[in-house]
Amino acid sequence: MKLKRAIIIIVLLIISQFVLSYYIYEYAMINNRLGKFILIFAVNWMLNLYAVAYMFRDYSNLFLSFKRFDRNHYTTTILYELLKELAGMENKEEIYHRILEAALEAIPSGSMGSILLKHDDYYIYESSKGFNHEYLELIQLKEEETSLYKLTDGKMDRTAVVKDIQMLNAGDIDEVQIDLFSKAGSNKVKSSITAPIKLKQHVIGMISLDSTNVNEFDQDDVEILELFAFEVSKFVQMHETMELNLIMSRYDELTHICNRRYGREQLKRFIKMETPFVLVSVDLNNLKEVNDMYGHDVGDALIKCFVNNAKLFIGNDVVLSRYGGDEFWMIFPNHTALEARVILDDIKNYLLNQVIIKEGPPISVSFSYGLVEFPQEATNYDELLKIADQRMYENKRKHKVAH
Repeated sequence: MKLKRAIIIIVLLIISQFVLSYYIYEYAMINNRLGKFILIFAVNWMLNLYAVAYMFRDYSNLFLSFKRFDRNHYTTTILYELLKELAGMENKEEIYHRILEAALEAIPSGSMGSILLKHDDYYIYESSKGFNHEYLELIQLKEEETSLYKLTDGKMDRTAVVKDIQMLNAGDIDEVQIDLFSKAGSNKVKSSITAPIKLKQHVIGMISLDSTNVNEFDQDDVEILELFAFEVSKFVQMHETMELNLIMSRYDELTHICNRRYGREQLKRFIKMETPFVLVSVDLNNLKEVNDMYGHDVGDALIKCFVNNAKLFIGNDVVLSRYGGDEFWMIFPNHTALEARVILDDIKNYLLNQVIIKEGPPISVSFSYGLVEFPQEATNYDELLKIADQRMYENKRKHKVAH
């Protein structure tokens, strides 16, 4: 199309020169022949200049288009290689750092950069390059303290460029944070570009590139950085989905403790590691009666009462899992049977005073349990469960006789 347009311009130029030359020679109010030739030469020269200027502008735009296409192709290649690398990564810090490196590679105007993500009410630096991250990760910024908030009048709806960082007011950032920024090396920054990271139309963070020179970033840089911001948002969404799927696959929906499958995995892991432990099989004594008399909502409250109060007595190293409706397992690593029994009896006594229903007859939680020691009494997975269950049912029968 550009070549065709140039040919048309040249043809029109020749025709225009011929017509104007003929008109000047025949009808110009100049009697001197030399004067006519000088006028014809001047007019043709002006036409040539105009045509050359027009084509230069056209081909200048073409050159810029090719240059931009080349940069877009380069950026696409970087993104493609980045996505291939990220597919094999699991560590969040490594992923954020690699995204930041790729963004700096695609936008060579930047020599430093950072990624902030929102945690509750604060933005935290998840990754950085060119800064002393030891100080940067200590900084917690409120939304109104971020540069993107200030540059977009609080909207945070677009990528913002700071051509001269000195024009950006520190605002309400306290002296401690300013000192941390200084120690991190932010005083080297002269210009900056920041893109919002969005998830479901909500800003969850921002990615920034910085330069030690003023006025370093242009509109092309804005468009490229937005691509990397989008990649970060996709990763965050994927990570959240994976975490949710992991929680759903490992934890009980009602109590949020380990479910049956994950409890089995944990038990097999302890056996494989040959870690001494006490396995406890627990069964709630009165769940069926409560469900029949008061309904499953009250039964669920009874289950949660047991779990929540049991957590008060066991350490973080103890595994508590829900095996079935009213059945639970406890794994006490590096405990003796006596130590586990003391904890379980403390839980039983404490639960006697925990009332489920405040109106009507009070309902308290009671349970029966049986325990077995690994490796003293059994080393096999099935044998451990069998012994613990047998002892629990013996305990349950005694409870029924007594009540």
